[in-house]
Amino acid sequence: ERHKGDIFENCWKGLANTYERDLKRDLALGEYFGINLLCPYLDKNVIEYSMKIDPKLRVKGNIKKYILRRVALDLGLKEEFSFRPKKAAQYGSKFDGFLNKLARRNGFKYKKDYLINLE
Repeated sequence: ERHKGDIFENCWKGLANTYERDLKRDLALGEYFGINLLCPYLDKNVIEYSMKIDPKLRVKGNIKKYILRRVALDLGLKEEFSFRPKKAAQYGSKFDGFLNKLARRNGFKYKKDYLINLE
């Protein structure tokens, strides 16, 4: 079982890396396609509130985001969906594959080179 400090430390590290890991790419794509991205999970009040949640409710056994999965279940989402393994949105939505195709169509071998070219 993880220690309380480990979970909080990982949460803060993940939050600190969000811009470089996700937002930089997402904002560049949004700007390119004229889409205004909203990130309500980055609201200061949401972050402060979520960091007060007991770590035992965040991870239970090997189930991450346990409290969110329980809420989904309590709101009526079937267990097969609320407790399915997490997959990053860009993979689950096939968006990552689309980016690879778009990069190749524009003469780039790697999507990262294509995305850098958008800046």
